[in-house]
Amino acid sequence: MATLDIARLTVAEKLDLIGELWDSLGAEEATLTPAQEAELLRRVATFAFAHDVGVAHDDHVAHGLAPSPAFGPQVEHVVQVDVGQQ
Repeated sequence: MATLDIARLTVAEKLDLIGELWDSLGAEEATLTPAQEAELLRRVATFAFAHDVGVAHDDHVAHGLAPSPAFGPQVEHVVQVDVGQQ
């Protein structure tokens, strides 16, 4: 096996190496311990209930909710304007 002086690698080269090592693992080599599996299941369950992850506080469209008046002026009237030819 060839040796590699990891300290001489750039950050990008180190990340590439990590990716290559990860990709080289087969499914049978990447098994989880019971503790790791329990933690993974806990995180998945937590994520399933965290619907606001990655959504800006004022992105009400993503939730189908009406925006709070605290985030901008309240709309009182809507007027439809026809800008076609007369």
